Amino acid sequence: MNLNKTYAGNNVPKATKWIYSSSNMFRDACYNLVAMFYLAYVQFSGILSKDAASYAAQFAVIGIIVIIARIWDGLNDPIMGWIVEKCHFKMGKYKPWILIGGVTNAIVIFLMFYCRPEGWWGVLAFGLFYFLWDFTFTMNDIGYWSMLPSLTSDAKQRNNITTLVNLFSGLGSLAVIAYVNLKVAGQQASTYITVALVTSVLYLLSQVLVFFLCHEHERDDSLNSRPEEAKFTDMFKLLKTNSQLRVVVITLLVFYLGSGILNLFGQGFFWFNYGYGQEYGGAAMTFFLACYALASLASNGLFALLNKKFNRMQLIKLVTIIAIIAYILFFIYDLKIGGVTLGLKTPVNTAFSLIDIGILMVLGFIIFTCQSIFYLVLLVMMTNTIEYNEWKDGERKESQIFSLRPFTVKIADAIKQGVYTLTFVITGLTGLSTQISDLENKQKLGELTTQEVVDQVAPLVAAIPDASLITYKAIMTLLPALLFVICYFILRKYYKIDEKTYDIYCKDIEARKAKQVEKKVSA
Repeated sequence: MNLNKTYAGNNVPKATKWIYSSSNMFRDACYNLVAMFYLAYVQFSGILSKDAASYAAQFAVIGIIVIIARIWDGLNDPIMGWIVEKCHFKMGKYKPWILIGGVTNAIVIFLMFYCRPEGWWGVLAFGLFYFLWDFTFTMNDIGYWSMLPSLTSDAKQRNNITTLVNLFSGLGSLAVIAYVNLKVAGQQASTYITVALVTSVLYLLSQVLVFFLCHEHERDDSLNSRPEEAKFTDMFKLLKTNSQLRVVVITLLVFYLGSGILNLFGQGFFWFNYGYGQEYGGAAMTFFLACYALASLASNGLFALLNKKFNRMQLIKLVTIIAIIAYILFFIYDLKIGGVTLGLKTPVNTAFSLIDIGILMVLGFIIFTCQSIFYLVLLVMMTNTIEYNEWKDGERKESQIFSLRPFTVKIADAIKQGVYTLTFVITGLTGLSTQISDLENKQKLGELTTQEVVDQVAPLVAAIPDASLITYKAIMTLLPALLFVICYFILRKYYKIDEKTYDIYCKDIEARKAKQVEKKVSA
């Protein structure tokens, strides 16, 4: 457990490989708890005012806070990347930031759900906690993802570790999303507090294990950029000089925006279509997310298999075509037009069979699988821009290059939350949110039981106009489909690092390093 111990070569120690990869399960579980549910928690759990006008004003302010916070935090990511590049500790370049960010972020996450001031004080607390969450998670996230490309330059091992990281990410996300959707209706406050406590503790422990048990790859700063030479302006130069990084960053931004919309809108979709309650919309969403888990598992195996038969661009094209078809079918199925439902959907708040949502589950599985494979290819493309930068300019800049990944996540989240808030406004569903929030607050105070909340929400959901549901579903499915197409065309036209080109870069880099070592020895 020597904290200063490093390793050489391209073979990653097994303990480092598995502990590093598996820790992402709890990182992403906590991240998705906040990113996907914190807004809904405040929206539906009785924190906002009961008065409809005050509720609408507070919800609008919260939407603005989220957008500002995500944009600001996105700008902080490159700054943190520069700090990581600048500050090298004896215990490692990445691990100290992973630990500091992990511990502080876990504490903030628990407080976000445990502290429940109401009304405008609740809005103020939301803004404070949201900014603190963004800030602390950035420290951990930049350190974690910057460490990934430094572990090895071997393409096979890098693909393998990237696949494991993505696999554990999917498992952690599924556990949180499925449990919340299954338990939250009618008992919002208690469910979220319990989940926040469990996930934050596991998250904290996992980051402690990374710090104490994982080893970083040895660095020879004489053959690369030295810490004291790192400049804050380097991150801007990277986007200007590294054309391939620029292409990936733009593509990631569009991809994150599209891929997250289905999950973000999913809870509302199933509540509005199958009823508010654990055995209705909550159960439907849980079944749907089971497909997400299966897709995460399948995509990792399929990626390894398909990667042998197709090059990266061929694989991108294949999953794009399949995903577009699945998105369109998802939109059409169960659509209610003129009082006629295009599917087998049973009435709201009645027991449904697996056949009733089976088609949606299959389509969801296809969409999630395509998204996961697309994302794995994008991550490999991004890591390869590090060798491209080293080949072109003589410097790897891992931290600053990978700081742009969470930067795109935050900017995409800001836009996504704006789309979500705007959708509720234009569909007229904000009023329904106010009524559900009031009922949930009464359950928290003991004035209503969970079942009474579910029963009282049922007629409210049944009265939603068809036009509102069609608009909601169109934004949830057709917008991501369009963004998927945009991603493909950006990569096809502008990304140039194919497999053969990457091998050439790596061989040239090794040859240069060998010459530098020979000069040192001869001197």
